[in-house]
Amino acid sequence: MSPPPPPLSHRLRTAAGLSPGEWARALEAAVLFHGFRVVLRVVPIRRLRGVLGPEGPRDAPLAAPPHRPDPAVFAVARALRRVAKPHAATCLPQALAGRVMLRRRGLPSTLSLGARPDPDGPGAFAFHAWLRSGGVVLNVGGGPRRRAVLATYHDPPAAAQRADRETT
Repeated sequence: MSPPPPPLSHRLRTAAGLSPGEWARALEAAVLFHGFRVVLRVVPIRRLRGVLGPEGPRDAPLAAPPHRPDPAVFAVARALRRVAKPHAATCLPQALAGRVMLRRRGLPSTLSLGARPDPDGPGAFAFHAWLRSGGVVLNVGGGPRRRAVLATYHDPPAAAQRADRETT
């Protein structure tokens, strides 16, 4: 069971302290996140190849990991945390929204899908999706802890090289 949301007064004080750039990123994350929640209800995930990118080695590191993560990676992570709550139904739309946000900024990322046995029922599995960029896991719920990686999608090498050139 997830913890109760913070009171409205706390959320309003937090929102009032955001810079215009953070407001814009939070709005972008909210639109993408909720859009993907709707899309995933009617479109099979295999139809989202354009967003997922090519499948690669399972949970392999990024093709060209930066020495330190770009500040935009942390900004995207903060925006995603503002719009998604840590419960099971949000990890995939959150990871897809982050993937789009990072691509728009020319930053490479890796989206992974994993599973682990669900303690609530015999033969049941708990699935999770997570997004990494620059060695940082961006979405709520963390990364591959105690999960078997089922599939990993990497940005095409051209996107990773373009982002690498822009950071050097």
